[in-house]
Amino acid sequence: MKLDLKPLAKPAILAKSMSNNRQSIDRQIKASIDTFTELTERANHLNENAGTGSDAFKEAIKTIQQAIKQDQELVSLIDSRLMVRALAFTLIKEKTYKKAKVGQALLEKIDEIRQVPSSLFVRYMLLFYFNHYDELYDTQSLAQWLKEKTFVIKEFRHLDPKLFKANGAKWLAEESIRSKREFHNQIKHLNLKNYQSGRFLFVAQNIYYIEQLKEIKVNQPHDLLRELQKPDVFNARYDTNSLLGHEVLRILIQRAPDNDIDDSWRNVVMAIAGDPRVPKTDKRYQTWWSQIDRSLIQKVIGWLSGFDLRLFLEALENFSQNSSDEQLQRMFPARKQFLQGLLDKKCVTGVRLYLTPKFTLYLQKHYQKEHLPKFSTVDGDTSIIYVQLGKTHLIEGSHSCRLWIYRGLSQDALVFNNNNRSASYSALTSGMGSHMKDAKGEKLLIDTVVHHPHLTWQNKAIAAINQTDVKIHPRDVLTEADYQDYKRKFDIDYEY
Repeated sequence: MKLDLKPLAKPAILAKSMSNNRQSIDRQIKASIDTFTELTERANHLNENAGTGSDAFKEAIKTIQQAIKQDQELVSLIDSRLMVRALAFTLIKEKTYKKAKVGQALLEKIDEIRQVPSSLFVRYMLLFYFNHYDELYDTQSLAQWLKEKTFVIKEFRHLDPKLFKANGAKWLAEESIRSKREFHNQIKHLNLKNYQSGRFLFVAQNIYYIEQLKEIKVNQPHDLLRELQKPDVFNARYDTNSLLGHEVLRILIQRAPDNDIDDSWRNVVMAIAGDPRVPKTDKRYQTWWSQIDRSLIQKVIGWLSGFDLRLFLEALENFSQNSSDEQLQRMFPARKQFLQGLLDKKCVTGVRLYLTPKFTLYLQKHYQKEHLPKFSTVDGDTSIIYVQLGKTHLIEGSHSCRLWIYRGLSQDALVFNNNNRSASYSALTSGMGSHMKDAKGEKLLIDTVVHHPHLTWQNKAIAAINQTDVKIHPRDVLTEADYQDYKRKFDIDYEY
């Protein structure tokens, strides 16, 4: 008989073949184990639900509820699987049970009763943890327990173990910033959508917003600033004393510059708290500004003075451009330069707008309502701006209105009445001019200046203002070209 002898496989090939076989067997064993585990968990799930409507289960729940309400330890009560199930069922039933004494001792007792808990029990405990997080009796012990159990049970292995660190919420916020994901996208990435209404994500979101706000470039637009303007964001609770909006206001105002505030930064303040120049009895003032330091409020008022002036100049420019009056068109740049110069010199301490219905519609068309400052309305076609320069006061109008200059105003002056939301043109101009007197009965009105001829009216206005405690140089309120013409025309080397 002839033997059919074949060469033996090379050792390397044989080893590779054996390795592949082992890997294949390992995969089959793992698949079998996972299948067995899944079937076991399904069976356990059925067992866990079995009897939940029984009298014994109902009685167990009552016992646990009573103990929680009386702030009692639960360790001695949890002595069976029935009691373990009843505990989990109770903890997620009502928010009032968040202070249940679920700590290290109780969790160890549960492990004694059942070393590997059912997936249903772990799911309930996850809800308990994510829903109440920082309000729990012992957050750290529960977090550590969940970290161990979610690793053991296949269903929960997708949860990042860092969520159960001592500062899990802070880690989530910082990870979102590090990975440059928006917070809601980070929640999806970590498969936490089922816990969006809980304290864990709430705390993490607050930390995310606040930490980012501390780091973004000062006075520059950022996507975060738009997010912070959403009512459900700024009305969220930050701590026991403050809403998230309060903390945003404090950080943003402190970081922002005193002047030339970017619209994107000012818009956040206005969207959250509105204009602080309202009566202190105003509901919005009570909610927001009453909890903000006075120095920060004054900083915002400074911003808004500049914004008010900008809006008034828009009205003036809009009217001059749409007017057939060539003289008005020519005088607009000089009037703008004069008012802007006072602001740039930091003479302006307060501003109040009185706008016509026509210009109010213009603003509503070009600005979001929540971003606009407080303003009053005025009848007729002329918008009015009141400008305070310390003890000196100006009234200016958008059309051919004169510039009214006062060395003081009495406390009952119309412009000081924050409750008055409308006024007549005559009351703000000639009416105030005739009624404003000092204690000696002398008129407080220094002069009324007609905006013509060019440079002459500026000279007259400068002279009137310099009669008060405010001192300005012509160069402060004129362009460089106009200043050179001014010196030649009036042949003066101005000193003040």
